[in-house]
Amino acid sequence: HYGAGRYAEIGADVRQCAWLALALSVIAFVVLKHPDPLLAFSRLTPEVELKVRAYLDGVAWAVPGVLFFRVFFGFTAGIGRTRPIMMFNLLGLALKVPLNWVFMYGHFGFPAMGAAGCGWSSAVTMWTITTLAWLWCRRDAEYAPYGVFARFDPPRIAALRELLALGLPMGATFMVDVTAFTFMALFIARLGPEISAAHQIAANVAVFVFMVPLALGSATGVLVGQALGAGDSRRSRHAGLLGLAVGCSASAILGAAIYLGAGPLARAYTADAQVAAAAATLLSIVAVYHVADAMQAVMAQVLRGYKRATAPMVIYAIS
Repeated sequence: HYGAGRYAEIGADVRQCAWLALALSVIAFVVLKHPDPLLAFSRLTPEVELKVRAYLDGVAWAVPGVLFFRVFFGFTAGIGRTRPIMMFNLLGLALKVPLNWVFMYGHFGFPAMGAAGCGWSSAVTMWTITTLAWLWCRRDAEYAPYGVFARFDPPRIAALRELLALGLPMGATFMVDVTAFTFMALFIARLGPEISAAHQIAANVAVFVFMVPLALGSATGVLVGQALGAGDSRRSRHAGLLGLAVGCSASAILGAAIYLGAGPLARAYTADAQVAAAAATLLSIVAVYHVADAMQAVMAQVLRGYKRATAPMVIYAIS
């Protein structure tokens, strides 16, 4: 839409996406409030299970904020305005740290909730930045041409079907990617707290460095889509190849850094020698895995720019 100059249609799609966010919020809220099928995999001790349930109880309230912020994210990234996304995410980080301190350890009259406090701080943080993001969108003149708040639209089946045809394969791809970590963590929990902690360290590092190719892939996908909307297929191909080259180069540098610094990096997370040793071994694997992960992350976004979302989903699922 943006590349073709169809600005009014952007606002209409955003309003339909808001209905999807609302529906998905209800589903996710129910799942997090009733996590028994997921917890059954991990065979947690009663003490740990109690803490996990308390954490998920808080996180459940964060879900609507997360999903409505994702609508803002997709909208403003698609029109090439990524600075507001960065600004609100940094604000979220600035809020999350002190709120963790308040809710986890009990300050200013709040009870000390431990790990559960981290979940509740996420809820407060996400609702805050989501509210501010949409207020920004409503008041900033640069968003006016898209008319997001110009009128109220009820759910339209045709529009929702079109969004779901593209969005469901993309969502399923993310789900496969995320649950590969999540379910592995559930199974690994059976091996004991030391191994589980080491895996968590490696997964945290992997997700952290994945932000680089994910960001590059997102930018590449936006540029590819805008060029295709403008009818310039040559520019879209150039953007895709350039994004792939930059992503692979950056991932090679990051992978080498993780491999060479696996030991010190693991010890920065924990003082437990057994956990650090196991984590260092896993981080060496992450270093190699990250290069391939970065390549697929960029290419998946390029294909989405071409509205080809099913092929990446099938490849992810088989992998």
